[in-house]
Amino acid sequence: EMNRRYIESAPDGIFITDEEGRILSVNIAACKMLGYESRELVNREFAENVHEKYKALTMKGFMHLKRIGKKNSVRDLVRKDGSTITVMLDSVKILEGQYMAFCKDITDIRTLRNEKEQYLSVFESITQPVLIMDAEGLITAVNDAFVELYGYAREELLHSKPSVFNPDIEELNAYDSIENPSANLYEAIWSSVTDPARRKWEGVIVNRKKDGSLIWVDFLVNGSFDEQGKLQNILCFPIDVTARRLAERQNRIKLYQTIADLAELRDDETGNHMRRNSAPTSNCSRLCTTSA
Repeated sequence: EMNRRYIESAPDGIFITDEEGRILSVNIAACKMLGYESRELVNREFAENVHEKYKALTMKGFMHLKRIGKKNSVRDLVRKDGSTITVMLDSVKILEGQYMAFCKDITDIRTLRNEKEQYLSVFESITQPVLIMDAEGLITAVNDAFVELYGYAREELLHSKPSVFNPDIEELNAYDSIENPSANLYEAIWSSVTDPARRKWEGVIVNRKKDGSLIWVDFLVNGSFDEQGKLQNILCFPIDVTARRLAERQNRIKLYQTIADLAELRDDETGNHMRRNSAPTSNCSRLCTTSA
């Protein structure tokens, strides 16, 4: 009687079948799982509740159960209303000619797993580089486009900090100060994305690739928070704008040179001063070579 009560109150569905796979007994959870009453399931073959695509595997699995005495599998079962649920089956031989199957409904788990696989497929296939960090600022994922842009292997980046992309200050000093990030730029980015009221930061920054070359990226960073406002993840979306920035820089230098040439017509000293201000020409050439 005690064992019977255990079976009846078990949260998972329990089916007891005979040697032919015909149901001898079911518990309350099994009835709720399939939408049948107990009298409708007793004397019914268990395979009748299995989705068509799994019937052959189920019969083969039952033969394995008879030989070995236990069997684990995942199957889709069809409910009385025609809907389908996914269950994990743990089957054992309990008596001569009798077998017990414990069924755990994992439909929600499989749905979540399928959704996760879909998101992962999109994450890997999109052409936009994406980097994901945890709440501590450690890299947890990068997609193929990100790997291609920065030249690092995925294994080199995981569990490291994004400071690996920061260029040296000395190197930045070789360029115009207008291109250099302020000393507290990275602190400002972190402060913005970790604040639930702001959650994001966007701007152009200079990054270093694995090969040492520098690139400008239009950098969008978003903080992801749970319902309690606790930071969960940080998502980074860099867009390579190096070509555009180099073109802007070249145009600015040409403008300096043009103005200097015009000034020279009127005042040699003014022209020389303008040429001195257009000195970044050599630095620009160096960056073009490095980026190439």
